[in-house]
Amino acid sequence: LNSSQVWTGYNFLIAFLLTFRTGQAYSRWWEGGTLLQQAQGEWLSAFSNLVAFAAESTHDQESIRHFQRLLATLMSNLFSTSLNTIAQLEDKFEVLNLAALSEDGMKFLASHPDKIEILLQWIQRLVVEEMSSGLLSIPAPIMSRVFQELSRGRVSITNVRKISVFMFPFPYSQLITLMLMLHSFMAPVVTGFLLQKWYWAFLIAFLSVFAFWSLNYVAVEIEAPFGDDANDLPMYQMQESFNAALVTLIETEAQIVPRSREDEARRAFLRQRMEEEREVSKA
Repeated sequence: LNSSQVWTGYNFLIAFLLTFRTGQAYSRWWEGGTLLQQAQGEWLSAFSNLVAFAAESTHDQESIRHFQRLLATLMSNLFSTSLNTIAQLEDKFEVLNLAALSEDGMKFLASHPDKIEILLQWIQRLVVEEMSSGLLSIPAPIMSRVFQELSRGRVSITNVRKISVFMFPFPYSQLITLMLMLHSFMAPVVTGFLLQKWYWAFLIAFLSVFAFWSLNYVAVEIEAPFGDDANDLPMYQMQESFNAALVTLIETEAQIVPRSREDEARRAFLRQRMEEEREVSKA
Protein backbone atom coordinates (compact mmCIF):
# COMPACT_ATOMS: atom_id res chain seq x y z
CA LEU A 1 0.00 0.00 0.00
CA ASN A 2 1.22 3.47 -0.82
CA SER A 3 0.68 6.52 1.35
CA SER A 4 -2.30 7.84 -0.64
CA GLN A 5 -4.21 4.57 -0.20
CA VAL A 6 -3.55 4.51 3.54
CA TRP A 7 -4.69 8.11 3.86
CA THR A 8 -7.82 7.42 1.82
CA GLY A 9 -8.67 4.43 4.00
CA TYR A 10 -8.22 6.49 7.17
CA ASN A 11 -10.51 9.21 5.83
CA PHE A 12 -13.10 6.62 4.82
CA LEU A 13 -13.08 5.13 8.33
CA ILE A 14 -13.63 8.53 9.96
CA ALA A 15 -16.39 9.34 7.49
CA PHE A 16 -18.12 6.04 8.22
CA LEU A 17 -17.97 6.56 12.00
CA LEU A 18 -19.23 10.14 11.71
CA THR A 19 -22.06 9.15 9.38
CA PHE A 20 -23.24 6.52 11.83
CA ARG A 21 -23.08 8.91 14.79
CA THR A 22 -24.88 11.70 12.93
CA GLY A 23 -27.60 9.29 11.82
CA GLN A 24 -28.12 8.08 15.37
CA ALA A 25 -28.21 11.67 16.66
CA TYR A 26 -30.85 12.68 14.12
CA SER A 27 -32.91 9.60 14.99
CA ARG A 28 -32.83 10.57 18.66
CA TRP A 29 -33.84 14.16 17.81
CA TRP A 30 -36.69 13.09 15.54
CA GLU A 31 -37.97 10.34 17.86
CA GLY A 32 -37.94 12.69 20.84
CA GLY A 33 -40.07 15.26 19.04
CA THR A 34 -42.43 12.62 17.68
CA LEU A 35 -43.02 11.03 21.09
CA LEU A 36 -43.65 14.39 22.75
CA GLN A 37 -46.23 15.22 20.09
CA GLN A 38 -47.86 11.82 20.60
CA ALA A 39 -48.10 12.35 24.37
CA GLN A 40 -49.52 15.82 23.84
CA GLY A 41 -52.11 14.50 21.40
CA GLU A 42 -53.15 11.59 23.62
CA TRP A 43 -53.63 13.78 26.70
CA LEU A 44 -55.46 16.50 24.79
CA SER A 45 -57.78 13.88 23.32
CA ALA A 46 -58.51 12.47 26.79
CA PHE A 47 -59.16 15.98 28.12
CA SER A 48 -61.45 16.82 25.19
CA ASN A 49 -63.47 13.64 25.78
CA LEU A 50 -63.92 14.40 29.48
CA VAL A 51 -64.97 17.99 28.78
CA ALA A 52 -67.53 16.78 26.24
CA PHE A 53 -68.86 14.14 28.63
CA ALA A 54 -69.21 16.65 31.47
CA ALA A 55 -70.93 19.23 29.26
CA GLU A 56 -73.97 16.94 28.91
CA SER A 57 -74.27 16.30 32.64
CA THR A 58 -77.48 17.09 34.50
CA HIS A 59 -75.50 18.61 37.37
CA ASP A 60 -75.49 22.37 37.92
CA GLN A 61 -73.24 24.45 35.72
CA GLU A 62 -71.05 25.54 38.63
CA SER A 63 -70.07 21.94 39.41
CA ILE A 64 -69.40 21.23 35.73
CA ARG A 65 -67.22 24.33 35.35
CA HIS A 66 -65.30 23.52 38.52
CA PHE A 67 -64.58 20.00 37.28
CA GLN A 68 -63.41 21.25 33.89
CA ARG A 69 -61.16 23.94 35.36
CA LEU A 70 -59.67 21.56 37.93
CA LEU A 71 -59.04 18.98 35.22
CA ALA A 72 -57.36 21.59 33.01
CA THR A 73 -55.10 22.65 35.88
CA LEU A 74 -54.07 19.05 36.59
CA MET A 75 -53.45 18.29 32.90
CA SER A 76 -51.31 21.42 32.53
CA ASN A 77 -49.29 20.39 35.59
CA LEU A 78 -48.93 16.88 34.19
CA PHE A 79 -47.48 17.99 30.85
CA SER A 80 -45.29 20.66 32.46
CA THR A 81 -43.89 18.16 34.96
CA SER A 82 -43.24 15.66 32.18
CA LEU A 83 -41.27 18.21 30.13
CA ASN A 84 -39.31 19.37 33.16
CA THR A 85 -38.46 15.79 34.09
CA ILE A 86 -37.16 15.14 30.59
CA ALA A 87 -35.27 18.39 30.10
CA GLN A 88 -34.23 18.96 33.75
CA LEU A 89 -34.19 22.71 33.24
CA GLU A 90 -33.94 25.23 36.05
CA ASP A 91 -36.73 27.37 34.57
CA LYS A 92 -40.23 26.10 35.19
CA PHE A 93 -42.66 25.62 32.35
CA GLU A 94 -45.82 27.70 32.32
CA VAL A 95 -48.68 26.06 34.26
CA LEU A 96 -52.36 26.96 34.23
CA ASN A 97 -53.90 27.89 37.57
CA LEU A 98 -57.59 27.81 36.72
CA ALA A 99 -58.45 26.04 39.97
CA ALA A 100 -56.35 26.48 43.09
CA LEU A 101 -54.92 23.17 44.26
CA SER A 102 -54.69 22.50 47.97
CA GLU A 103 -51.52 23.55 49.75
CA ASP A 104 -51.06 20.11 51.30
CA GLY A 105 -51.37 18.45 47.91
CA MET A 106 -48.76 20.73 46.35
CA LYS A 107 -46.36 20.13 49.25
CA PHE A 108 -46.81 16.38 48.85
CA LEU A 109 -46.19 16.68 45.11
CA ALA A 110 -43.05 18.76 45.59
CA SER A 111 -41.58 16.32 48.12
CA HIS A 112 -41.75 13.25 45.87
CA PRO A 113 -39.63 12.48 42.79
CA ASP A 114 -42.42 10.55 41.00
CA LYS A 115 -44.47 13.63 40.20
CA ILE A 116 -45.81 12.35 36.90
CA GLU A 117 -47.29 9.23 38.48
CA ILE A 118 -48.86 11.29 41.28
CA LEU A 119 -50.50 13.76 38.89
CA LEU A 120 -51.73 10.97 36.65
CA GLN A 121 -53.19 9.22 39.69
CA TRP A 122 -54.94 12.42 40.78
CA ILE A 123 -56.51 12.82 37.33
CA GLN A 124 -57.73 9.23 37.28
CA ARG A 125 -59.10 9.54 40.81
CA LEU A 126 -60.91 12.75 39.83
CA VAL A 127 -62.53 11.00 36.88
CA VAL A 128 -63.59 8.01 38.99
CA GLU A 129 -65.04 10.26 41.69
CA GLU A 130 -67.08 12.24 39.16
CA MET A 131 -68.31 9.01 37.60
CA SER A 132 -69.54 7.94 41.02
CA SER A 133 -71.21 11.30 41.64
CA GLY A 134 -73.02 11.10 38.30
CA LEU A 135 -71.39 14.14 36.73
CA LEU A 136 -69.74 11.83 34.19
CA SER A 137 -72.67 9.56 33.41
CA ILE A 138 -70.96 7.78 30.52
CA PRO A 139 -70.94 3.98 30.07
CA ALA A 140 -67.77 2.34 31.34
CA PRO A 141 -66.70 0.88 27.94
CA ILE A 142 -66.68 4.39 26.47
CA MET A 143 -64.97 5.90 29.50
CA SER A 144 -62.23 3.26 29.32
CA ARG A 145 -60.91 5.01 26.21
CA VAL A 146 -59.99 8.03 28.33
CA PHE A 147 -57.88 5.88 30.65
CA GLN A 148 -56.23 4.23 27.64
CA GLU A 149 -55.27 7.60 26.19
CA LEU A 150 -53.85 8.74 29.53
CA SER A 151 -51.84 5.52 29.72
CA ARG A 152 -50.53 5.79 26.16
CA GLY A 153 -49.40 9.35 26.81
CA ARG A 154 -47.49 8.18 29.88
CA VAL A 155 -45.79 5.45 27.85
CA SER A 156 -44.69 8.03 25.26
CA ILE A 157 -43.19 10.20 28.01
CA THR A 158 -41.33 7.18 29.37
CA ASN A 159 -39.85 6.50 25.93
CA VAL A 160 -38.75 10.13 25.66
CA ARG A 161 -37.19 9.87 29.10
CA LYS A 162 -35.17 6.92 27.78
CA ILE A 163 -33.59 9.19 25.17
CA SER A 164 -32.61 11.81 27.76
CA VAL A 165 -31.20 9.27 30.23
CA PHE A 166 -29.31 6.90 27.90
CA MET A 167 -26.79 9.11 26.16
CA PHE A 168 -24.63 8.20 23.17
CA PRO A 169 -21.89 5.74 24.26
CA PHE A 170 -18.97 7.67 25.71
CA PRO A 171 -16.18 5.36 24.37
CA TYR A 172 -17.53 5.73 20.83
CA SER A 173 -17.55 9.53 21.04
CA GLN A 174 -14.07 9.58 22.57
CA LEU A 175 -12.74 7.34 19.79
CA ILE A 176 -14.13 9.69 17.14
CA THR A 177 -12.65 12.73 18.92
CA LEU A 178 -9.22 11.11 19.11
CA MET A 179 -9.29 10.12 15.43
CA LEU A 180 -10.37 13.63 14.45
CA MET A 181 -7.51 15.18 16.42
CA LEU A 182 -5.02 12.89 14.69
CA HIS A 183 -6.59 13.72 11.35
CA SER A 184 -6.30 17.46 12.05
CA PHE A 185 -2.55 17.16 12.69
CA MET A 186 -1.88 14.75 9.83
CA ALA A 187 -4.00 16.35 7.10
CA PRO A 188 -1.69 19.34 6.35
CA VAL A 189 1.39 17.11 6.31
CA VAL A 190 -0.08 14.34 4.15
CA THR A 191 -1.71 16.68 1.64
CA GLY A 192 1.58 18.62 1.43
CA PHE A 193 3.38 15.43 0.40
CA LEU A 194 0.68 14.23 -1.99
CA LEU A 195 -0.02 17.51 -3.79
CA GLN A 196 2.55 19.67 -5.56
CA LYS A 197 0.72 23.00 -5.30
CA TRP A 198 0.69 24.47 -1.82
CA TYR A 199 -2.69 26.16 -2.23
CA TRP A 200 -4.35 22.89 -3.27
CA ALA A 201 -2.80 21.16 -0.27
CA PHE A 202 -4.08 23.93 2.03
CA LEU A 203 -7.58 23.86 0.51
CA ILE A 204 -7.99 20.07 0.65
CA ALA A 205 -6.65 19.86 4.20
CA PHE A 206 -8.87 22.70 5.42
CA LEU A 207 -12.04 21.33 3.78
CA SER A 208 -11.56 17.78 5.07
CA VAL A 209 -10.82 18.89 8.63
CA PHE A 210 -13.68 21.42 8.60
CA ALA A 211 -16.21 18.91 7.22
CA PHE A 212 -15.35 16.15 9.68
CA TRP A 213 -15.39 18.40 12.76
CA SER A 214 -18.64 20.04 11.59
CA LEU A 215 -20.38 16.67 11.28
CA ASN A 216 -19.16 15.70 14.73
CA TYR A 217 -20.42 18.92 16.32
CA VAL A 218 -23.78 18.62 14.58
CA ALA A 219 -24.18 15.15 16.09
CA VAL A 220 -23.20 16.44 19.55
CA GLU A 221 -25.70 19.29 19.24
CA ILE A 222 -28.78 17.26 18.31
CA GLU A 223 -28.23 13.92 20.05
CA ALA A 224 -29.51 15.45 23.35
CA PRO A 225 -32.38 17.63 22.05
CA PHE A 226 -34.04 18.46 25.38
CA GLY A 227 -32.99 21.90 26.50
CA ASP A 228 -33.19 25.57 25.65
CA ASP A 229 -30.58 25.79 22.90
CA ALA A 230 -31.51 27.05 19.43
CA ASN A 231 -31.25 23.56 17.92
CA ASP A 232 -33.16 21.77 20.68
CA LEU A 233 -36.81 20.83 20.52
CA PRO A 234 -39.23 23.74 21.16
CA MET A 235 -40.36 22.49 24.56
CA TYR A 236 -41.51 25.86 25.89
CA GLN A 237 -43.66 26.34 22.79
CA MET A 238 -45.10 22.85 23.27
CA GLN A 239 -46.20 23.72 26.80
CA GLU A 240 -47.67 27.02 25.65
CA SER A 241 -49.65 25.35 22.85
CA PHE A 242 -50.85 22.65 25.26
CA ASN A 243 -52.10 25.26 27.72
CA ALA A 244 -53.76 27.24 24.94
CA ALA A 245 -55.60 24.12 23.76
CA LEU A 246 -56.81 23.38 27.31
CA VAL A 247 -58.16 26.90 27.74
CA THR A 248 -59.86 26.79 24.35
CA LEU A 249 -61.59 23.48 25.04
CA ILE A 250 -63.22 24.65 28.27
CA GLU A 251 -64.61 27.84 26.75
CA THR A 252 -68.39 27.87 26.60
CA GLU A 253 -68.47 28.57 22.86
CA ALA A 254 -66.25 25.56 22.17
CA GLN A 255 -68.77 23.26 23.90
CA ILE A 256 -71.77 24.41 21.87
CA VAL A 257 -72.25 22.64 18.55
CA PRO A 258 -73.26 25.15 15.85
CA ARG A 259 -76.66 24.31 14.34
CA SER A 260 -78.24 25.13 11.03
CA ARG A 261 -81.34 27.30 10.95
CA GLU A 262 -83.52 24.27 10.20
CA ASP A 263 -82.14 22.45 13.24
CA GLU A 264 -82.72 25.44 15.48
CA ALA A 265 -86.32 25.77 14.28
CA ARG A 266 -86.92 22.04 14.80
CA ARG A 267 -85.41 22.13 18.29
CA ALA A 268 -87.56 25.17 19.20
CA PHE A 269 -90.67 23.40 17.93
CA LEU A 270 -89.89 20.23 19.89
CA ARG A 271 -89.13 22.26 23.01
CA GLN A 272 -92.46 24.10 22.72
CA ARG A 273 -94.33 20.85 22.14
CA MET A 274 -92.75 19.24 25.20
CA GLU A 275 -93.74 22.23 27.31
CA GLU A 276 -97.34 22.02 26.05
CA GLU A 277 -97.50 18.28 26.82
CA ARG A 278 -96.08 18.93 30.28
CA GLU A 279 -98.76 21.57 30.96
CA VAL A 280 -101.49 19.21 29.72
CA SER A 281 -100.24 16.42 31.96
CA LYS A 282 -100.20 18.76 34.97
CA ALA A 283 -103.80 19.82 34.24
